[in-house]
Amino acid sequence: TVLVPSFIRLVGNKTGLISNPSSDGTIINSMLSNAGLSNFIFSNKGATITLPIKTLASKCAWGSGTFIICAIPQLISQTTEGLPDDWYQGRVQFADTLSFVDIKNGNASPFYSFDSKLGDMDVTHMNISSNNILIGFIRKQDSTLWLLNTGITSAD
Repeated sequence: TVLVPSFIRLVGNKTGLISNPSSDGTIINSMLSNAGLSNFIFSNKGATITLPIKTLASKCAWGSGTFIICAIPQLISQTTEGLPDDWYQGRVQFADTLSFVDIKNGNASPFYSFDSKLGDMDVTHMNISSNNILIGFIRKQDSTLWLLNTGITSAD
C-alpha cells in the first residue's frame, strides 16, 4: 500500500514509485508494478487524475501555470531489474518526444518531436523558465545541455 498525503492506492509487486512535486504542492507520480507504468496527478486539493501518458515523473517539468511538459519514451522495454532502476543506472535509454499535459483535466497532447538527424534524445533534468518560453534539459546519451523555445507565452 502506498500512502501519498491523503489517499491510498494498492499496488501489487511494485518495483518503483517516483514523485515530482510542483511549488504549489501538486504532485505527478509514476508507479511501476507488474501491471506496467502508470502516471497520475495528485492535487493539493485531494483530487487524483490518472494520466494517459507513460513516462517517469522525473522526465517531467512544471510550467508556471496549470501544465507540465513531459518527455515520453517512444518505446519502454522490459528489463531485468526494471524501471526506474535500469534507467537511472544507465542500462536503458529512451528515444523521447515531448508532450504537453493539462493538469486540470489530465489531457495530454504531443508538443515536440526531435529531428531524427539528431539521434535519440533521452531527456533528463528538464526545467521550464518562469515565463514558460524556454525548456532546458540534459540529453542523457552525451550529457549535453539543450534549450528549446516553446512558443508558450502565458501561464494559463
